[in-house]
Order: sequence, then structure tokens, then C-alpha cells
Amino acid sequence: MSSFRALSPNEETTLRRIVLGTPNPEGLRDADVRRLMVLGLIEIRDGRQIVTEAGMGRYRKPLATTPDYPKPRHVKSRPSRFFRAE
Repeated sequence: MSSFRALSPNEETTLRRIVLGTPNPEGLRDADVRRLMVLGLIEIRDGRQIVTEAGMGRYRKPLATTPDYPKPRHVKSRPSRFFRAE
């Protein structure tokens, strides 16, 4: 399967923890680990979770789901009458 399918924020976090070598692999969500395996981003070798080449590519690539929003326009603000000194 393609490694460029959208991952949930939890799956992204799980992948990042596996790549960085989490000290507590038992604390990872089973559903996230299974999905990462189905997508071919990780595999189990000798009882350890190993990141595949596709997984490392996914970890290194910037999030494609983040849209490029236009810069917010500058808004000139005036102090409210409520805050004016009398």
C-alpha cells in the first residue's frame, strides 16, 4: 500500500515515537501500530518494531495535509472606550 495515505495525529505520533526509539514500546496504541504495519511503514523483527524505508520517508517528509493559508491581513485596532481614561 502507499505510505502517503493520510495518518491520524495519533498514528503520526506513534510513527515518530518508533522512529525516535521510544523507551516504552508497550505504551504505543495497538491500533496505530497495526495500521502502520498495514501501510508498510513499520515491521516487526525479532519482537522489535523497525521502521521501513517508506516509514523513514514518511517521517522525514513535511505534512502535505497542511494547507498554505494566505497571510492574515493586518488589522488596525483602536482602544475601546471601555479602556479609556476619563
